[in-house]
Amino acid sequence: MKNVLTALVVALATVSPVRAAAPTPKVEAPRLVVLKGSRPDAKSPGKPSVPVRITSSLAGVVTPEKDLAVTVTVTPTAAAKGSGTVRVRLRTLDGVLLAKGEPLRVPFKALEPLRVKGVVRVPKGVVGLLVVDVLLDLDGKQAATSQSFELAASGATPAATTPGRLVTGSDGQEVLVLEPNAKR
Repeated sequence: MKNVLTALVVALATVSPVRAAAPTPKVEAPRLVVLKGSRPDAKSPGKPSVPVRITSSLAGVVTPEKDLAVTVTVTPTAAAKGSGTVRVRLRTLDGVLLAKGEPLRVPFKALEPLRVKGVVRVPKGVVGLLVVDVLLDLDGKQAATSQSFELAASGATPAATTPGRLVTGSDGQEVLVLEPNAKR
């Protein structure tokens, strides 16, 4: 019993007296703070655009197995101001062959179109692309773009618009199965 009384006295001695609750401080509603430069400016869309328009004299269905002359025109838009250099490269994808078309680097002057000549060949049954890459160095700032033009041998089956086939999985969800392109 003596141990219980001792424990009770010690317990009472260590308990702090009850104090009145402090008043709750007023909390202000959070304010929106915008730091300068923390939001994108409406005038700056992000990625710089290249102030050129690219056209090709050759696109669509073409005669297969024949060397075809192509002229690509890189035309500066009204936004192209200043001077610098422009690099133009022709390349092909998905079976189209580039017989002639060396990369070109020339001075760039606003409002003067640039014509690049090349020769392509489209094998039988092929639907592929002629791609034009443009790198513009204008007043010390660089910007690049690419434009593709579909070339299809007459009688060729157009390329599939879906990169694979849809199958239903064991859980009932549709799954896109991607398959590699066959070598031509």
